[in-house]
Amino acid sequence: MSKVITDIEIIFENMDSIVIPARYFLDFEFDSIHNKIRRVAINAILNYSVADTIMFVLDGSANNDAITFDGDIHLLNLSEQTLFERLQGNDITKLRLIYVDNTDETFNAPWEDLGDDIFTNQLQHTAIDSNGHMYVQIKTTIK
Repeated sequence: MSKVITDIEIIFENMDSIVIPARYFLDFEFDSIHNKIRRVAINAILNYSVADTIMFVLDGSANNDAITFDGDIHLLNLSEQTLFERLQGNDITKLRLIYVDNTDETFNAPWEDLGDDIFTNQLQHTAIDSNGHMYVQIKTTIK
């Protein structure tokens, strides 16, 4: 069964989130989706979905157009940051896919701390090409 995705919410380590309409995604791929059950906090054991590879490309116009940020519409002045600057923080923890029928699914991104910096994901890589498009890849390392 396939369903049309209308929006994708990106959730960051500090619980900020940005909802981006699907039309801004030039490419989008999840790979190796599986469930995990583990203790994640004191007295909390969760069952959640993880995508071992998350890759997407955002059209450069997404950096300037109005999108939803934490429930409000902004003309992308996210605490004096553009969308692309925020994505370069390398701290995406989850992506929530919002479907045309108003259902949704959430997938955790693979995460590996960057040394002493527990707020930055070593597995996330971002780049902006010469056309102004943002490339984001979060991929589990082979162990």
